[in-house]
Parts: sequence; structure tokens; C-alpha cells
Amino acid sequence: MSIEIEHIEPTIDTHYSRAMDVVNLLNAGQGDLPDDYWLDRVQRNVHALNHFLTDYDWPEEFDLSPIEAAIAAHEN
Repeated sequence: MSIEIEHIEPTIDTHYSRAMDVVNLLNAGQGDLPDDYWLDRVQRNVHALNHFLTDYDWPEEFDLSPIEAAIAAHEN
């Protein structure tokens, strides 16, 4: 017996929600994370946010300013 798993493409709402999760993570700050771990996390997440902005044709109803602000605040 085989089980088929249907692949469901994420919606643009899902992508936006994920991007905002990353923004919130960056905005929460380093906390008690070691410096090297935090710097790696920032780099990876800023890279991901840049992809979020460029990989999708964002409708105007999505406020991209928090994403842009997080990138600006954390880019090296």
C-alpha cells in the first residue's frame, strides 16, 4: 500500500506571514545568544528577507516596510 502526499504550494499570504516571522525574530534582538550564532542568524535571515522581496510580485495590500526596515537595520 502506498500513500500519496499532495504537495500544496504556499500562498503569497503564507510567504508574507513567514517573512514577518523573520522580521519579528530579528527585531527581538540577540538576547542571550552567543555573538557568532547571532551574526550567522542575522546574515541568513537578511538574505532570506531579500529573497522574499525580490522573488514575488507583491500586491499593494502587503505592507513591505517592516521587511525593508529589518533588512536596513541588520545589513552589514
